[in-house]
Amino acid sequence: MVRFVVILALLLVTGYTNQALAGNKHARPQPLRQNFDSFVLLSARSSDLRLFMPAYASGKTGKLLEWEHDLNAYSQQWLDKKGKIADQQLLHQLFYDVHRRYLKHYTKYTGLQALFQTGEYNCLSATAFYALILERLGYHYQIIESINHIVLLVKPQNGQLILLETTDPANGFVANTNGVKERLQAIKNSEQAAGYYNLNLKIFRTIDLRELAGLQYYNYAAWHFNQRSMAHATDHLRRGQLLYRSERFEKTARLISGR
Repeated sequence: MVRFVVILALLLVTGYTNQALAGNKHARPQPLRQNFDSFVLLSARSSDLRLFMPAYASGKTGKLLEWEHDLNAYSQQWLDKKGKIADQQLLHQLFYDVHRRYLKHYTKYTGLQALFQTGEYNCLSATAFYALILERLGYHYQIIESINHIVLLVKPQNGQLILLETTDPANGFVANTNGVKERLQAIKNSEQAAGYYNLNLKIFRTIDLRELAGLQYYNYAAWHFNQRSMAHATDHLRRGQLLYRSERFEKTARLISGR
């Protein structure tokens, strides 16, 4: 069992963080409700908050509507600025304003719901939050998944490539080609040094918001697995696989089943 916990810890998608600035906490993930409707995951639009919030997946509750209104209102503030200032300047301001307003405490196993409730975040939930805003602003972006980290690449019209590393509140906005290459290489080097590449997973691939939501369920499965709650871990893995088919899920499912 210890071997399984170690392996699963290596597969967890949480990302790197500046501990001095962000802190490092652990949180119990949001549970799946008894009447959880998997159909919601299959039918929801990629920008639907319910994809990331299992506790609210079966209906449009008041709290979910409140968070959607907040997200739309905040996005509109930036949409009003779009075209009035350069895209790079707008995205730079947006990156640091989101950290100032919303991202309060780095927390290893948390999800998007906790970000709205308490400001707890990790690379996955913070990336989801930024991507939902970029979606509303009409920017073309890419979500890049490595083995245990996620970053955003944004390509404004007639602009240079911009990288957003959400767990670096001080220097996570990188806006020059060489800087972007160096940051991606630094992530690769760090993961290689940690031995993650021995897991034989595909690295640095582009995923969409639905697949990102699938990875959040994967993180929830990891938490339950480390608590020896195999039934809950399996349940979250199955939900995640509805959104994202990858070898990460398949390897972990085999570990849980003992195959």
